[in-house]
Amino acid sequence: MSLYDDASLILYPSGYKEDKIYSLKPTDGSGDLTFTRASTATRVNESGLIESVATGVPRIDYTSGCGKLLLEPQRTNSLFYSEQFDNAAWTKGAVSVTANNAVSPDGYTNADLITADGTTTQHYVFQFQSAAARTYSIFLKMGTQRYVQILTSGATTAPVANYDLQNGVANMVGSSSTASIENYGNGWYRCILSTTDAAAASFYLLFSSSMTSGRYEVNNSSGTIWAYGAEAEVGSYATSYIPATSGTAVTRLADAASKTGISSLINSTEGVLYAEIAALADDGTNRFMTLSDGTNDNRVLFGYRAVTNQIFARIEGNNSASVDLEYISSDTTLNSKVAISYDSSFNYKMYVNGLLVDSGIGTDSIIGLDRLDFANAIGTENFYGNVQNLMVFPSALSDTELATLTTL
Repeated sequence: MSLYDDASLILYPSGYKEDKIYSLKPTDGSGDLTFTRASTATRVNESGLIESVATGVPRIDYTSGCGKLLLEPQRTNSLFYSEQFDNAAWTKGAVSVTANNAVSPDGYTNADLITADGTTTQHYVFQFQSAAARTYSIFLKMGTQRYVQILTSGATTAPVANYDLQNGVANMVGSSSTASIENYGNGWYRCILSTTDAAAASFYLLFSSSMTSGRYEVNNSSGTIWAYGAEAEVGSYATSYIPATSGTAVTRLADAASKTGISSLINSTEGVLYAEIAALADDGTNRFMTLSDGTNDNRVLFGYRAVTNQIFARIEGNNSASVDLEYISSDTTLNSKVAISYDSSFNYKMYVNGLLVDSGIGTDSIIGLDRLDFANAIGTENFYGNVQNLMVFPSALSDTELATLTTL
């Protein structure tokens, strides 16, 4: 018999319909999660292409090659005409734009070719933005131009980063910011600049001549790049692409998932809550999932806490003193297999990636657990991240079983 046969609830992000995420166990639909998001959104599909998902439909995202339930906070793309660099909303500096010239990361021929004119000057496209700490991103593919630069206007110390579109490398120039680059296949990269500088403003994409080029570099480039999907969002990290293909900002609303009325699937006396998860970023916020009775009096909670790279759990029974379990991960954006175990003797354990990382003893029985929330017990501090699978066990597993369950 497989260890998984002992689970009362098994969720893999493999099937969904409308506002439900199917449970593999039980198979009668009684464990299906209710999902909400009051807007459209995008995901990377099984073919590796960006596609739009309708309002209220869960996103099974394949960015890392394996399907995961993607849960994100609300974000707004404040760049207009995000796929139309020939539009007048984009100011051009010594470049020309040929619209719909190549296949973009969404599989359609809607990527624009940007060509520098070869004069000794700055070569760029630009769009005004008000001052704010935000994240800028754009999908780029090398033509004959290898190096590009993303920068913001403002003081001479405002954020700037250079990107190598041949080798897929990012280099930050300056402080209070981070630069990264993500491979989307077929030569496409998403170039990202995140800044905590509240004075940063506007979005510039420039041609540069090296990975260490300074701001507003003057050169004589006649190179070419393809561009698609520019985004400016207030937040410390980039989220999934939000198309803003007209003259207005576009908002993607937050994802949420929960299931109530499942007391038959949860043993309040003993059990295990298990999930394979990855954070979207180490962003200094609390992001939890919880078994509870809808209050903080009885709960088994875990997720990411507002402490650098901390995986955190809190177990509380009958409004008695809670027990906290903690583990500092090397990187919470990487997949972690986490199990929280509780039993009738109030023994609480946290296993992460095959190891017992913390334990404690409570003082009273947990009672009345009847729901699963991708949030804390009272519906705040929502879990935002990637969920590869989740299981609830109606009995406390042995140390050997917990180690086996969580081994990568």
